Amino acid sequence: MANVANHPTNRHASLLSEQAQALFEAYRTEGLTFTKDGEEKPSNIEVTHRVLKVLLDKAIVRKRSEIQTNAITPDDLTALVFPSTTNPTSHDWPSDGDDSDQAEITRHVWRRVKTAVAKTVQTGRRGTVQKELAANPQTGELIVCASKIGTSQTKAVYLSDDKDMILLGLAMQRTTKLSALSADIADDFNYAIEQNPRLKKALNEKMETGLSAARDTARAKLALTSGEPENES
Repeated sequence: MANVANHPTNRHASLLSEQAQALFEAYRTEGLTFTKDGEEKPSNIEVTHRVLKVLLDKAIVRKRSEIQTNAITPDDLTALVFPSTTNPTSHDWPSDGDDSDQAEITRHVWRRVKTAVAKTVQTGRRGTVQKELAANPQTGELIVCASKIGTSQTKAVYLSDDKDMILLGLAMQRTTKLSALSADIADDFNYAIEQNPRLKKALNEKMETGLSAARDTARAKLALTSGEPENES
């Protein structure tokens, strides 16, 4: 009879169970859990609170020269929020060739907590840290911004209430994306025109009306003011 314990399916199920337990312990160790119906679970809200505390302590930027020193990378931010979790700079981080179950568990836990931390610092109105900032009159003017730091141009985030730093860390990135999207649409239209020149007038008109409509929509939204932050579940 085959050894059931060594069956690949059972091994996979066991590994998934161990990964889930290790991930839960990572949250519990840092006090980032809540209890619902008598069951203790990881808390994304507590993660947001912890991330916000770290950013307020370490990542305030009010002039360009502070970006390189104060902006914080996702890896460093995660390591500060989950200091007991093994990370890629830890001496016991598994080597690239290590495919043991423990190595898989270690990598899995780090990936998951890093993803959880990164989600909290999403820029814009949907970010949970941004919502927490907006809910507090003392931090309401602070905006979550993104940048790249170091010689390797690693992604990083910071908080700022300075106009120039917000333009740099939020507005420029959004408008750059808008320009890239417009250029991509124009390339598609040009391709269609090359294949069928009779489309030139219609597609050019469509591009102009589309850009005009997008501009008008953006202007209308910017003109609106509201004292209540958007409520998103």
